[in-house]
Amino acid sequence: MSLWLMSLPENSQIKKTSENDWADSYFIIDQVIRPDALERLYQVSGRVTARRLFVGTDYAGLSDVGPVWIALNGCQEAGLLAATMCQESLAGIAVSTKCSEDSAVAQAQYLLTMYCDGYGESLCRYYDPRLWHALATTLKNTERLMGGWSEVLAPFITSEEEPKVAWLTYKNVKFQAALNEADFLAVGNETLLQHKRVRWYFWLIQNSKLLRYQLNPDILQISIDNLQLLVSCGIHESRHLRQVLPLLSDQNLAEDGEAMMVLRSNLSAAQKIKSLEK
Repeated sequence: MSLWLMSLPENSQIKKTSENDWADSYFIIDQVIRPDALERLYQVSGRVTARRLFVGTDYAGLSDVGPVWIALNGCQEAGLLAATMCQESLAGIAVSTKCSEDSAVAQAQYLLTMYCDGYGESLCRYYDPRLWHALATTLKNTERLMGGWSEVLAPFITSEEEPKVAWLTYKNVKFQAALNEADFLAVGNETLLQHKRVRWYFWLIQNSKLLRYQLNPDILQISIDNLQLLVSCGIHESRHLRQVLPLLSDQNLAEDGEAMMVLRSNLSAAQKIKSLEK
């Protein structure tokens, strides 16, 4: 189990797509990742309705490519399609709520801006499952995150040997229906660090066939540390990082003097990778 998985709240559950009844759920889908989402859903059911979450916010100019709030209005077939699209591309999350849809959408729009010391205000792409997992496992006041929502389900990779995407469920234990829109969601450095862990975890699992070792918690952390070191030394492209994955074992590159000489050199990223492979 990965380090971030060990921080999951006790009321989290892992479910397969078939174990969920999606008909009464709402979805928030990122159109940048799934520009075909609305077209495909409308083809399945005329009952599906959608709201562009950036409308009426500081991000209104990007509404056409921003996230959409999707109401299935009882259509299970459309729900399965929305869930599948989210799974395939890590393109969104599902929401269940007992409050009115308008109140639920207000919470979705409230979350669009977050505040972090040192960075100020910025767009919060909480509908990216990787960021949602980080927020839900690090924020102490989850009522701010969940508001009047009763449950959020986010895609989650369950297997290392043959990656499979299921759904991780977060239940709301405290409800906060009234929002102070001037008081943005506040996140700290721990959330930002957790976001990096989750992103690297997903990336490592998706590329696990290139590894020569099993990702137990200790190895996972060392692998993440090594990948972040490579990025800090100018190796950013996935194709280069994939090349060096087989070399990342239980040894921290930061403790390898020869490797560090290469990484700190003025060589290009491709040349650094080639030198590390020797």
